[in-house]
Amino acid sequence: MTFVDELDRAMAAAGHPRFTRLSGFVLRALEHDALSLRELADRLEMTSPGALKIVDAMVEAGYLERRPSPGDRR
Repeated sequence: MTFVDELDRAMAAAGHPRFTRLSGFVLRALEHDALSLRELADRLEMTSPGALKIVDAMVEAGYLERRPSPGDRR
């Protein structure tokens, strides 16, 4: 059984049905580093819009939070 399988099963058992396999990959990618959306997308080998959809859902579900990047003035 993989980390993602175990995490998926544990989260569902704890009443978090919106947690997906992709959520597990995101959490693994962010395990040690805060990443920009572009960096996360690169690490997951997907497009930024695809990563944004996953991140938005995880933020809404309370699994992630967004923080402003100190170097980004937007």
